[in-house]
Amino acid sequence: MPVRLPVAGSQTRHQGPRLLAAILSIALAATAATVLWTLPRPLVLPVLSTFLIAAAMSVALFAWRRQAPRTGNDVTYWDVAGALTLFGIVAALMSDPSEVIPILEAQRKP
Repeated sequence: MPVRLPVAGSQTRHQGPRLLAAILSIALAATAATVLWTLPRPLVLPVLSTFLIAAAMSVALFAWRRQAPRTGNDVTYWDVAGALTLFGIVAALMSDPSEVIPILEAQRKP
């Protein structure tokens, strides 16, 4: 059976989605740390959920504008957008609105 050696250009074109996922992971860690230090605990998950959904929309818009392939043997931009959407939805489902409403109402009153 013949051995297939990797071609020099084939590795570089698939690094974009992985690099983007790594950058977004670092940004998420920084955002999570900032949110944990500055906001009350009940607001942490809703804020992280909003950030994740916004990041997913940005990645999906980027993939759509570049006409990136939706399928492939490696990670695609669409995969990254889907993972961010999933994590954002899970964070939203784990948050408790009954804890958030009193905090927001207390801040609204003069």
